[in-house]
Amino acid sequence: MVFAAYQVGGEKFLQWQLAMNLWSRFIPAEAGGAGYCVHPFWYFTPHTLAGFVPWTVYLPALAIYVWPRRGRKLPEAVVFTLFWFAAIFVFFSTSHGKCLVYILPAFPPLAVLIGITIDAAIVLNPSDPEVSSAEALNQSPTVSAPAVRRQRPKYSANRTA
Repeated sequence: MVFAAYQVGGEKFLQWQLAMNLWSRFIPAEAGGAGYCVHPFWYFTPHTLAGFVPWTVYLPALAIYVWPRRGRKLPEAVVFTLFWFAAIFVFFSTSHGKCLVYILPAFPPLAVLIGITIDAAIVLNPSDPEVSSAEALNQSPTVSAPAVRRQRPKYSANRTA
């Protein structure tokens, strides 16, 4: 793909893409870096929280779920997904030139982490099979989210299709 773009745009494309868009965004404007889309280090934090609505209400539950405890080790999938999110978030936060679209790749790992947290809350409270994930989290001490009751079909082990 880069080769095709080089064929169309030539040296001008390489200068713009590599020098301007990739390298100079990490250099302060005072030192010769890109002077556009300059924002503070924390710029992506409020935008990530706002962009993740309505799932933002589950972030406190996620924080409690991943908080280190004695005798408990997080599953490898959770650790991998945490690092996946953190690598993207920290990498783009260190850039001086920040465009909002840069943080979009951080949303899939965050969604996976919320899904794992909801699943863990359901596993901790399996007493009622009709309890939705929102209710399970609401009943746990980790987060207070609006309870949404949904009816799940009742299946019997003796039932044939």
